[in-house]
Amino acid sequence: MFPFQMTSIVTLSGFPRIFDQFRIAAEEFEPSTRKILVTSRGMSILPLGDTWTVIEGEEPFVFARNANLGIEAAGRDDVLLVNDDAQLRQPTAAKLAEVVSQHPRVGILSAQVIGQSGGNPLQNRRTELEHNVTLSEQRLAFVCVYIKRALIDDIGLLDERFTGYGCEDDDYCLRAKQADWELAVTPDVVVRHGYGNRNATSSFDRCPHCNGTGNAPALEESAEAMRGVFYQKWGRRP
Repeated sequence: MFPFQMTSIVTLSGFPRIFDQFRIAAEEFEPSTRKILVTSRGMSILPLGDTWTVIEGEEPFVFARNANLGIEAAGRDDVLLVNDDAQLRQPTAAKLAEVVSQHPRVGILSAQVIGQSGGNPLQNRRTELEHNVTLSEQRLAFVCVYIKRALIDDIGLLDERFTGYGCEDDDYCLRAKQADWELAVTPDVVVRHGYGNRNATSSFDRCPHCNGTGNAPALEESAEAMRGVFYQKWGRRP
């Protein structure tokens, strides 16, 4: 048996259709787990069940800022931070909690991902992992990651200076490692990343600066700006 630790699922969304895909799976596989939705873009939703908490996020949308609202709303719980376009395929929160509890210095544990996984090959489901936990020297893309409350207490929340696409997860993982926490991936939990014909960034591609068209140059421009913020903070590129 593993030590009992409450977990809250935190997801951010401004697009009802994408969220509805997530909601259906979350309610199927996590019927009793507390779920926190941080909305954006004035998204209106139908009333949700008792296991949901809905928070109106600040505008303009900033991933780090809205994620922090959800993390703070989780109280003393560990946090499963999961993208709205990550489709749960199995009971996820309790399984990740069970796995990570066996490794006291693992502060962030990622599921494996079908679809785009942010460039870390360990997170990609096509990589066969020999053990139920594999430590990662690279940062973890925050597609579906379990974050221990003890780590949050130690290093704080996400850095809200990262206002565009990316690098908030690079920064958080680096801060965790500098505080002697470990990053890891488990093959015991798998999610699919994407919505429709997109394998990732489904929500970002619908934001106004992309005109709802999945404008790759706009995404890259935003990502490059965030790499600049990272460089200013750390003196190197992510």
